[in-house]
Amino acid sequence: MHYLFILTLFALVSFSCKKEKKDEQAGANQLSTNGGQKSADTAWYGWLAVQREFQINPSGIVQVNTGYTTSHAFFTDQPATNLQIANVQPATNLNYVEVDGVILNTISFKDDFSSYFYIDTTNGSFSAPHHWKVDGKGLIPDIDYIHWAMYPSYQGYANLPDTIYKSTSFTIELNGLQNCNTVILSLAGGYKAVEVNGTSAEITFPVSELTLLPPFNSVELRLTFVNNNGQLFNGKSFNFITSTHYFKDIRVLP
Repeated sequence: MHYLFILTLFALVSFSCKKEKKDEQAGANQLSTNGGQKSADTAWYGWLAVQREFQINPSGIVQVNTGYTTSHAFFTDQPATNLQIANVQPATNLNYVEVDGVILNTISFKDDFSSYFYIDTTNGSFSAPHHWKVDGKGLIPDIDYIHWAMYPSYQGYANLPDTIYKSTSFTIELNGLQNCNTVILSLAGGYKAVEVNGTSAEITFPVSELTLLPPFNSVELRLTFVNNNGQLFNGKSFNFITSTHYFKDIRVLP
């Protein structure tokens, strides 16, 4: 279930955030062609995510775009939060459900995992506007929605830690954050995750969670910045996500 971090993580809750004026103006151009309405819900029946991902290594930062980091969509048989998905701790009996088709800006997504997880197999880069079309099935209605949103940006990625200690909580400052309403910090590929409001000055991974990590000498640290946009279709909430992910391998010491 931690494909949301592939997320979208991922992921990830409709909080207010710092927005550039350009993004506010673009948001006014959001358009639904079949009855979608703005939703303040923080649990959704579906996640439709456009994302980009950056790997941080000793030589610098590089953008990656593979089948595991591509834009994607998935749908569930009951509403769940970003953090439930990210922590692989969903609501009781939560399951992915099938739809008859997902299209983003004329690109048809494929169920490559045979698990009702729909991805862009072209590994494309999508600029706004993002025109989502879903051919619904069962619980999931038809969706036709145009979403204008800027990618979240973060200037503090160079200060992510190289080493953490299981005996000590660690904190990451959220400097220079824009176009974001949720921040998720995860370790070991989403094995554990914590979440804060996008207006927060910092995010902390508590020692109580660090002690539960598997006995690894190193883990992947992933910092995910999410711009959530909940919309109602046939009385059900769906989250249209624009997200940016930063990740690096770090040492874990006792």
